[in-house]
This record gives sequence, structure tokens and C-alpha cells, in this order.
Amino acid sequence: MREIKEYEYPHQKDKNELMSVILNSTSPIPESYKERSENCHIAEEIESSPVVQKFINWIEETTNTKLKDIWGVWYNDGGGIKWHTHKGDFRYSFAYYIQVPEGSSSIYFSEDPETTEPTFFYANQGICVVWDSDFPHCVPPSNHEGRCVLSGNLR
Repeated sequence: MREIKEYEYPHQKDKNELMSVILNSTSPIPESYKERSENCHIAEEIESSPVVQKFINWIEETTNTKLKDIWGVWYNDGGGIKWHTHKGDFRYSFAYYIQVPEGSSSIYFSEDPETTEPTFFYANQGICVVWDSDFPHCVPPSNHEGRCVLSGNLR
């Protein structure tokens, strides 16, 4: 199994402001995101927000990397993300759990989702999970209205 790292974000008090940035984003959702997400609001073009910039500064310093891209996801009831990888000129991907209501799905990882039993990590509020960007992962749909994450890729 590949290494998956977990970090506690020290500025969890910014939770409501981060959620507001994500929920109020009106940027168009790329078609590739629509294909793999169900019942989710995906927000791009959020990096100009000071509270998102504070997170970016923290993750770059904590992981000794540089941000490639970042987006926010608000999961409605029945929301989930299908199996996928992140491919491009970056090394790691991440998910920071801003809000995790009871009943939220874990994040699942598997080298080959069609043949290998997945390993899962519980979604814990305030935790940022970092993994190799080519590691297949998903979030099974569940009734977790209000789950909110920042996700992205690091070089």
C-alpha cells in the first residue's frame, strides 16, 4: 500500500468562511468534474480568496511543495465522487475536510478498483489527507448533506 499522509490544519476556525467561498462560487464546473461527481457543487477559481490563500500557504509549507490547482466541493445528499486519478505535471493530491457531518463517506483508495479490495480513510473534520496523485480514489455516495472539502494537486 502506498503512503497516505494526514495533517491537522491549524486554522480550523476559518471553517465557515471557507464554506462560504465554496458555496458562493459561480465559476463554471468543468465537464470532466461533472462526469465523475454526483450531487456535488464544485467550485473553482477560489484561490484569490484570502482564507483560501491562507490554506495554500499552509499546505505548501507543510508538504514542501507548490500548489498546482485547488477547488472546493460541497456534497449534497447522495453526493459522491466516482473512481478516478489526478494526472498531470504534479506529484500529490489532497483533500482537506472542512466540514464532515455524521454519516459522511470515507475516501477509498485502490491500486485497481476493479480487482483489488479498497482501503479507506475516515473523513475527519480538520484533517488534510495527501497522497500520490496517480493513486485511484473515490468517495461513495451517502446521505451527508453539508460535507465540504478543499481538494487540489501539488508539485
